[in-house]
Amino acid sequence: MIENFLRSHDFADTRPGNVEKYFIREHLEQASGKFFFEAGAVNGFHMSQTATLESVHGWTGILVEAHLDLFDLLAKRSRQAKPVRAFLGDPGGITFFEQKILGHVGHSQLRETRINEDCIVCETQGVEEILRLHDAPPVIDFMVIDVEGGWRQAFRGIDFEARRIDFLGIEMKERDEEIISEMIGRGYELETVLGGEDYLFKFKG
Repeated sequence: MIENFLRSHDFADTRPGNVEKYFIREHLEQASGKFFFEAGAVNGFHMSQTATLESVHGWTGILVEAHLDLFDLLAKRSRQAKPVRAFLGDPGGITFFEQKILGHVGHSQLRETRINEDCIVCETQGVEEILRLHDAPPVIDFMVIDVEGGWRQAFRGIDFEARRIDFLGIEMKERDEEIISEMIGRGYELETVLGGEDYLFKFKG
């Protein structure tokens, strides 16, 4: 329910996500800059993967959330990072977004077909398109893609030729060998998997 997210509404109530905690512990000191990109930002605090980077370590970046009510909460909060409402996928694509009204609204996600009345038609944007529109730097130090079942669509919108991503975390509901193989081919190593779903890739250069 939306009410659950209203209770976690500022830095004092932040519950850091596992990917952010791992990155801070293992890689923060080696980061070349202080810019993040988080997709699936919810309200910016509840299980956030970037709030501690911002509040404690002085980072900034872009926060993407697709659910309208969650985005409204995100935009009203005290985060300094740029909030963006977007549906990640191929630039200019048309698909469905299951915008849950009841239950766990944080599990809203893209669908290939209109599976129920919560689904709305939406136009997708690529990650690189959003980065470009908001003048992101050439190096993204920390990127998290946490969009439930839509990880493949979101991944397709990343342009690895346009800018460097030093550390990339992707929530995958099942081990996606095609994405893992592509990441390795692009000079990344699969550093670890947290909780069976969060796949963390580090750029080796």
